[in-house]
This record gives sequence, structure tokens and C-alpha cells, in this order.
Amino acid sequence: LHYQPQQCPGPDPQGGPGRAASDAGEVLPDPLKRFGAYFRPTAVRQENGGPLFCTQRKVPTMNILISRCLLGVPCRYDGKSVPVPGLEVALTRAGHTLIPICPEVDGGLPTPRPPAELQSDGRVVNREGKEVTAQYQAGAELAARLAQEHGCTVAVVKAKSPSCGGRQVYDGSFSKRLIPGQGCAARRLAEMGVKLLDETNWRELG
Repeated sequence: LHYQPQQCPGPDPQGGPGRAASDAGEVLPDPLKRFGAYFRPTAVRQENGGPLFCTQRKVPTMNILISRCLLGVPCRYDGKSVPVPGLEVALTRAGHTLIPICPEVDGGLPTPRPPAELQSDGRVVNREGKEVTAQYQAGAELAARLAQEHGCTVAVVKAKSPSCGGRQVYDGSFSKRLIPGQGCAARRLAEMGVKLLDETNWRELG
């Protein structure tokens, strides 16, 4: 089967014209991400065994809820942040709009603050024994409201957090033991149908 080189429409990452696919079926690079959306080249072969040519598939942009601590904002319980290299740049270059949230701070808790964990009865209690369930629930509702107002269907949130953890949380004993579960805000967002990602799998967005 012979692949006839064809020029791929649109700019390449260096700003020049599209580059031809090679006879060996070379994978073309992604064109420059711009104008609020980006395109991925797709190789297509005609039904009759004709030449390989290049099309472009538009990847829709989104409003994405994102934990502020993952963007480098020092709002964690210990007054620090956990910035994820490349996260903000990759998502904004892809044309997505980021909607920062910190349900714990938005719910009225200070920074820094004593660490808190979900209990088996659904309450949230900090290490000093003080219940902070109301603040966590308030922050969860604010996150839900932002998701609704901005039409967010995806959230990139902090893993293991009693607010934002989407798959695991600490068991409430302050012994760093993880159990399956969701934080208060994560659970509220999931109930709305929002897809939950975190700092370990955010690249699933493409």
C-alpha cells in the first residue's frame, strides 16, 4: 500500500504551513493550539485504498473547575500549595477556561488551619476535635454553584482531600490511612454529573 504525501492544513507548531505526512505513515505533530480551541491531526485512508491524507478534528474547549492549591495558591491547611508542573499552561493553551476553587477557604475556614478528616458518620472533624462540617458543606455548595453558573462538566481537584478527593480520602483517624471515598465538594460535584480528575490523571483531558 502506497501512501501519497498530502499537506496537512493549518499552521504547524513553528507557525509555518502544514507539513506533509511521510510515505512511512509518519505521525504528524499537533498544530499550534490557539483561538480558544485546538485541533488534532487525524490520518484517514479512503475506502478504495486511496491515499492517506490529513484532516483536523476540533477538540471543544471547556470551563473547568480547578483546585486553587494545584495552581500554586497557598490555601492548604498547612498554608502551602501543591502546584502541578505544566497543568495551568497546558489547559489554558488548549483554550480551556479555569475556574479556581478552594471549598475549605470558600466555606469560611482560615489558612493555615488544623488538618481535618471525614468521619464514618459523615461529619468533618479537625485534629483538635472541633467539628467543621458546616464549613465543608458550605464550600461544597459554593463549588456546585460555580459549576452550574459556568457550565462546568469537568473538575481537576486535589486528590485525597476531605473536600476535593474524588477517589480516596483519609479514614478519620489522622493516621494517614486511605479508604475509598469522596470529599464533601467532590461528592456534591459528582452528584451533578461533573467528571472528577486530580493531579495524577488530569492529562486524560487530552
